[in-house]
Amino acid sequence: MSIESILRTIRQNIVFAWPASTIAGGIFAAALSCEQPKKDPSKVVFDMPEAAASLPVNAASVPSAATSGSLPYERCGDWEIHFSPKWGNDELGCEGAVVKFLSETQKYVVMQAYGFTSDPITNVLCALGDRGVSVSVVLDKSDKKEEDRVTKLRNHRVSVWFDEKHAIAHNKVIVVDGVSVEEGSFNYTRAGQDRNAENCLFIRQCQPIAAPYLQNYMMHQAHSLTEPKER
Repeated sequence: MSIESILRTIRQNIVFAWPASTIAGGIFAAALSCEQPKKDPSKVVFDMPEAAASLPVNAASVPSAATSGSLPYERCGDWEIHFSPKWGNDELGCEGAVVKFLSETQKYVVMQAYGFTSDPITNVLCALGDRGVSVSVVLDKSDKKEEDRVTKLRNHRVSVWFDEKHAIAHNKVIVVDGVSVEEGSFNYTRAGQDRNAENCLFIRQCQPIAAPYLQNYMMHQAHSLTEPKER
């Protein structure tokens, strides 16, 4: 089943429960008050457009996510850090580590990217799509120039979206199976691996940390387009 058909079954309203009792939660709720919040100020509601693709996960099943807090070590798996250029005993660098991380996906993966020109990362996403894993990618509108790459991804059942609501969609985040996260400065590009000074952090099997990233992806995907508007 395609990611689009799965996601059309999700309820149109997604509730992001950011505790208003925290400073971060209060700021987040206030900043998004223009999105017609419910009377409960601790929750912010976003309307999911009918045409928007969704995920093989019900939004209601994503735990309420605080933006900060003590790391619950007893509930989480391992973590690792990589750098580009390769540093110390690191044989992977950021690009190789991302490829390895994506290869671990069992059910679904979501990704937000600013620049996207990495062939190894493109290839592993295509392989996941061929394997029947639900793959959804939100790109910055500037990535429209990567027409051949976008076409290749879509030909391998990868859903590709463009977020042009913001000046730039600058997130670099991957969420695997709703419980594992990669994030950092690393752009998914050739330059990010070979020329730039970059870092990337991987946290596995830690749903309390993965939840806010997944919710944030859902928010941005809901207002993204399959094709950027002509300007």
